[in-house]
Amino acid sequence: MKKSILILLAIILLIGLFNSCSHASFDSEGSASYYIYNGCTETITIVALTNQGNSSKTIEKTVSPSETVKLMDDSGIGINPAPEYSFSNIYAKDSSGTVIYLQNPVNNQAWIKKAHNSGNRDYYHTDYTLQIFLQKQYDL
Repeated sequence: MKKSILILLAIILLIGLFNSCSHASFDSEGSASYYIYNGCTETITIVALTNQGNSSKTIEKTVSPSETVKLMDDSGIGINPAPEYSFSNIYAKDSSGTVIYLQNPVNNQAWIKKAHNSGNRDYYHTDYTLQIFLQKQYDL
């Protein structure tokens, strides 16, 4: 009987420990979603190099005029990710491959920020949108 009570008590303590650990990591993790809005008159291709240390990768997305496309999601424990944290550089090129927009290094101020703070948490989700407005000029 004593052994059963001790086992039950140990199980209850372990369940409490796992619940408090998962809750703590949720409260200390921020996240972000990154979007590109194409205000140009033609389709553009966005190329972004992520800032993930040894696992950096290149993301390439095609964005039609007046369209918004999600570039990626990111998160971090103990931080609220921002563009400078998530990307080392980002650029847009037109259909001929000419670079028409460049951020190298990435600048947080160029992005529109919309934070979704739930309660009094220090870490929360933020949407960032980079708007690119360029019009192709023609010689007449």
